Amino acid sequence: MLDKGVLFVVVFGIVTIGIVVFLTEGKKIMKAVNKPIDIIQKKNADNDLDKKLERLQKLGQLLKEGVITKEEFEKQKKKIEL
Repeated sequence: MLDKGVLFVVVFGIVTIGIVVFLTEGKKIMKAVNKPIDIIQKKNADNDLDKKLERLQKLGQLLKEGVITKEEFEKQKKKIEL
């Protein structure tokens, strides 16, 4: 039968190697998981910006056509944060 000290060293080594492998692979997995999330967040931000710019263009057109006043335009423009 194996000595308890030898058994401890073997088990400790296996556990240590397992932890190192898990941590190394875990980082790779997290990067792979976060990448699609980053892409989705960027697309959402781009869509939000497009909507805000579209809203500003509509407000500008309403001002140009005399539908709203300069004051109304400025008030609405402040609500749109770019």
